[in-house]
Amino acid sequence: MNGEYWDGWFDHWGDKHHTTDAAADAAELKWMLGRGYSVNLYMFHGGTSFGWMNGANFNDGKYEPTVTSYDYDVP
Repeated sequence: MNGEYWDGWFDHWGDKHHTTDAAADAAELKWMLGRGYSVNLYMFHGGTSFGWMNGANFNDGKYEPTVTSYDYDVP
């Protein structure tokens, strides 16, 4: 079981947009489904969080606010 298969990644304001290899994602998904695994795709489609509730990270002294889009380079 894969409870949260991420086929993309979130972005921080001012950083480069993260992308993934669609063919590699499809191959991984095919491999899991071919073995009868249960898979939850996160995110299956994009969206937007409203009200500035998107959150942020703080790594190595750097404040990294997350963008409000849930694009995550999804299909």
